[in-house]
Amino acid sequence: MAFSSGRSSSTDSSSSSLLYRHGEEGETEALAPHFELTTIMHELEEPILSMDSQCDVMALLGEKGRLVVRDTVQDITPLTAAIRNPYRVFLDPTGSHTLVAATDGEMYYFSSRQRKVSGHFLLQHRAGARDGAMTVTSAPLLTTSNNVAECVCWLPVKKTKEPNLTTTKVHCLVGTKLGGFVFEVKIDVGGDGAVKASCRQCLQLPAGEFQSSLASIQVERVNSLWLIFFSTAARLYRAEGEASCPMDLIEKVAKEPEILHIRESSATSDVSARGAVVLYQPGVGMPAQSYAWTSTSGIVHGLMNRSIHHDLSKDEAAIFGWSGATAVVNEQLLALTKVKQPPHDAGAFSSSSSSSHALPQTKMPMEVALTAFHMILLYNDRLVVLNHPAGLTWRGSSSTLHGDCPYACEIEERIRFDPFRATRKLPELRGIVRDTAARKIYIFGKNILWELQVEQEHRQQWWLFLYRAVNRNESLPLRKRFFQAAYNISKYRASSKNIVQLLRGKFLLQIGAIQYATDILADCDRFEDIYDLLVSLRNYKVLQLYVEKRYKLLSKYALDTPVMQTQLACLFALIVMQRLNGTTRSEVSEKTSVEATASLNAFIEQTIKEKPALFKSRSYNDLIARLLEGQGRPELALCFAERIKKAHYLLTYYVSHGNYIQAADVLSTLARRTETLELWYEFSPVLMKKCPIRLTTAMLRVGTRDSQGGAYMLLQLERLIPIFIQYSPEMNEDPSNGEHQVIIFLERCINKFDCVSTVVHDYYLSLLAQHDGERLEEFLESSLFYSVDFALRRCLEARRYRQCVGLYRRLHLYEDAIRTALECSDPTHGTDEEWPALRVAKDVLRSLPNSMESSKVKKLWLIVAQSVLEKGNARMALSVVEDSGGVLKLEDILGDISDSLVVQEFKDSICKSLDAYTSSIAALRDQQLEASQISENLKQEIAQLQDRFGYITTRQRCMLCHRLLLRGSAPYFIYPDCQHAVHEACAVSKLEEIGGLEAFLADEGLPRQFLEGVTSTSDLAQMECVLCGEASIIEIDIPLFVEHHSWSVE
Repeated sequence: MAFSSGRSSSTDSSSSSLLYRHGEEGETEALAPHFELTTIMHELEEPILSMDSQCDVMALLGEKGRLVVRDTVQDITPLTAAIRNPYRVFLDPTGSHTLVAATDGEMYYFSSRQRKVSGHFLLQHRAGARDGAMTVTSAPLLTTSNNVAECVCWLPVKKTKEPNLTTTKVHCLVGTKLGGFVFEVKIDVGGDGAVKASCRQCLQLPAGEFQSSLASIQVERVNSLWLIFFSTAARLYRAEGEASCPMDLIEKVAKEPEILHIRESSATSDVSARGAVVLYQPGVGMPAQSYAWTSTSGIVHGLMNRSIHHDLSKDEAAIFGWSGATAVVNEQLLALTKVKQPPHDAGAFSSSSSSSHALPQTKMPMEVALTAFHMILLYNDRLVVLNHPAGLTWRGSSSTLHGDCPYACEIEERIRFDPFRATRKLPELRGIVRDTAARKIYIFGKNILWELQVEQEHRQQWWLFLYRAVNRNESLPLRKRFFQAAYNISKYRASSKNIVQLLRGKFLLQIGAIQYATDILADCDRFEDIYDLLVSLRNYKVLQLYVEKRYKLLSKYALDTPVMQTQLACLFALIVMQRLNGTTRSEVSEKTSVEATASLNAFIEQTIKEKPALFKSRSYNDLIARLLEGQGRPELALCFAERIKKAHYLLTYYVSHGNYIQAADVLSTLARRTETLELWYEFSPVLMKKCPIRLTTAMLRVGTRDSQGGAYMLLQLERLIPIFIQYSPEMNEDPSNGEHQVIIFLERCINKFDCVSTVVHDYYLSLLAQHDGERLEEFLESSLFYSVDFALRRCLEARRYRQCVGLYRRLHLYEDAIRTALECSDPTHGTDEEWPALRVAKDVLRSLPNSMESSKVKKLWLIVAQSVLEKGNARMALSVVEDSGGVLKLEDILGDISDSLVVQEFKDSICKSLDAYTSSIAALRDQQLEASQISENLKQEIAQLQDRFGYITTRQRCMLCHRLLLRGSAPYFIYPDCQHAVHEACAVSKLEEIGGLEAFLADEGLPRQFLEGVTSTSDLAQMECVLCGEASIIEIDIPLFVEHHSWSVE
């Protein structure tokens, strides 16, 4: 059997305009509290008389005296017993101890964990020991011989200091059904299972309660006070005071009954209300938050007066005026006997009075159970879950209804679960039990047991507390507690939390709790609303305090999202601006101004270190720098720019102030990334004229490495050439250094960074041509990336003729190279030393390509020889002829030499030349004789081949296909050496079977000339017999058969 709620919570549409506006802006919660009754099976097998459940241990007592105690978590056999004259069953908060009351005054004790441990005793007054000393108490004025236990209040037991002591102690207060007696019961359970009980009457309620049941006793510690409730259906007794333990307070009440606070309810004929007091504890060991008493006139409920100073400073705590003199606060009466109808709508009154949702006014609930946000009202035939937390004021500030009594429409709106309202056969309900440790609620009737399951109870509940918190009629401590409760419920839902924190902060600002208010507002994400609010207050210090707290909070807890990063950036700018304004105002005191400036500088430095992502935007950095400059703090702006590595700002500052060396250092340090390279092109024109040595040294550091580990320059050297053109060595900042800095820089770029740009190489070459001939010659020989035409023009302009020779040679202008080499210098007369220009010319001639025409080669050699003769050196001319390797003959230059000089200088050379001609004629004659002999031999071989022939018969068959050779017109081969005859097609097929021409090419044993002129398999078949020639040798490597796959063992 299961019952579920079909109602959802609603908010009061007539709430205050401010709260209503914020409520519309908030998101609506999709989930609502859900309630459901689930049937629990049990082993009692008889009508249930009483039950209790604590710490997942359930005790059931039947009408016939059967007791069943079982652990609902562990699957073990339950404890069972038979009780004579059963009445009530009680479990301690740990579920370890069970007390059963009988109508004959007998009390039975059972250990829920140790099944063999049990005992019983009579609930009678007797002298007993208290705290180890025998005390004799006087007999009460009124007494009975048969004291039946109506309620049990379990007291805390002091932990023993003896670890080896195995005795278990149980300490409790027992209230009686008649007489209003309170008994102190102590039970000692020994290690051997022996149970020893002592009973002492410690208090008797006033005589007017002699015939009333003492429905409940509750003990709670509130701050430094002990709070004890004694309740009947008509009266609620409350004792509170400072004491070492609850028993001391009870003893004090026994001696001075007038210290009891008594609340009486109006007498009615209805006796449904049992008058029990219940406390709401979130969990075992946790302090109770609220209480409720089921009286004959309604539900009395209130809050424990817990301290509110835990998060307040001493000065601000005094603002709330909280006092711990009382243990309870905001006690309210839900007067169910005085439910009203709205006076302006009589029709609604009549319809509501007959509605099935309305609560009966003549019959009170038997019991009430409390949850965090609901009251559970139990009638003898009805279960109602009311959405109203205990201790909460009945109406919010926005309600249009007046008076202390509730209206029927209000109650109906707050009913969240009413499972039996439409049931024809109403159940007979007997009680409700809340298991605090297990957080379960049980409802039991005569023949059935249910568990009330609650899901998402906290949903939509924060409005209840918020409406009360904004009510100005509430006391300040209560408003603080209601705001705190609303925050605790909504803090995991951003939209709701922001509304709560905004209104909470406004409340605290109104009462003057500035520090606490700014702490709360800093936790609210409605930054614009809060900032507008604080600006409207015109309090500079409060605004600054909020901004700094909000910034610290976001810095510590905010997610790294664009929205939060934007807000952090705004807050940082505001803090800087506020502190600058404060520094300006404090300049009347020099010491204070210095401290404020140092504090701001430290704050900026810390922020840059912890939040570098804030300063990625160039425009934002410019804004902060302008803020610092606008207040006349250039030193702060400069420090800020240095810390965020704002290179452009630093460079502009240093260049404008003439600190060129520092500007170059900034480029070297901060402009070595791809995104900052433009700074080099922007500031280098100025720095190249002021500090070229420092600048070029810094440029060499702007390098990186590629994926293969090779170094390369990040700067585009082509864009720097217009800057270098303006430079001259006289601009060096060090007068003693006369080196050309651009040449040094470009040389490092080419050698270290492997620059291959033709533009860079050409510009470097032009600088070398003007300033350094030695480096020029080395560069021309080693570099491959310059333009030869450009290099030749620059060398000619700079009169670097020696370097022009190699450039002419690279352009294949050999004649120009030779003429330029010979014109570079003149031979030394009167010495035998070789002419350097001639040596260069000879090197050019020796390097001529082999493909050049012999006539052009001879022309070039002749140019050299004639040039030498023109210089008047005949011996050098003769050496040219000798070095030409036969290209030049002596007679080629004899026409340019006088006869007398020929006889004197060339006599021996002429004789050698004649001897060479004689030898050449003899060698030519021998070659002619050899050629004629070879011709005769060829004629003889051809004649012999014409006489070779073979015969075949008409029945001769092909050696391969065994068909007649002369059948048809198929061509055939006859091999004269072996007389084999085969068809041409058969011979070709035979060769293809053994691998064709490729098999013969792969055979390394064949003579080299064997395959000369063979281009196909047909040519190969004509070369040699395919049966007994080289083909038969290659065929040996072919296997006779191939193994069939069926023989495979795989």
